[in-house]
Amino acid sequence: MAFHFKQFKIEQENAPFKIGTDGLLLGAWAAHEQAKNILDIGTGTGLIALMMAQRFPLAAIEAIELNPQAAKIASHNFEQSPWKDRISTQIGDFKSHSFAQTFDLLVSNPPFFSSGKLSEMTGKNLARHNIELTLAELMESSSKLLSKKGVLGIVLPYDLMEETINIGSQFDFFPKRICKVLPTPNSAPKRFLVEFSFVKTKLQTTELVLEESGRHNYSATYKALTRPFLLDK
Repeated sequence: MAFHFKQFKIEQENAPFKIGTDGLLLGAWAAHEQAKNILDIGTGTGLIALMMAQRFPLAAIEAIELNPQAAKIASHNFEQSPWKDRISTQIGDFKSHSFAQTFDLLVSNPPFFSSGKLSEMTGKNLARHNIELTLAELMESSSKLLSKKGVLGIVLPYDLMEETINIGSQFDFFPKRICKVLPTPNSAPKRFLVEFSFVKTKLQTTELVLEESGRHNYSATYKALTRPFLLDK
């Protein structure tokens, strides 16, 4: 069954990894006022690429995916969208793929598990475990593809924040914005959204609470962020 958004839908029945809050948050949060070329790294179902297409009506969006099955699903979702003429799918390894240009905005909801038991499903392993793309590899390749005034947006577990910033500094990336994501007002952050650029500026840090008082009772901030996309917001 398709997951319907206000302006597009995602079919994910056979997708190695389904739509999640992480991708939705990054797609709604990542920003570049004058983005003309956008790349979604590890597109999965194509969710973030489609959100970019909705938010940036003048931009051309490329989406790269290593898993052929996921790439096929993403391509189908792009073809069913209002922006099929502005989104293209690349099947391949982000680390070695040859792109025709640099990008104003790179976005990625990357695999982040470096340990733990692997699934019997190879596709799910690639989506969740950094088997084929480590943080350092993501940063290194991104540094070669990002335009001088471009932005790299990532969503990751909160306990990787310090490591992510340290790795970024090795490739001349400076954190520009950080949003700490808390499940509830009284809980510790579980995720963080980070925006990197080559230009050092004053770091802007914010917090986003997902649920305020009970399951599915979403905060006003979360509703405002996702309202352009979700049907019930």
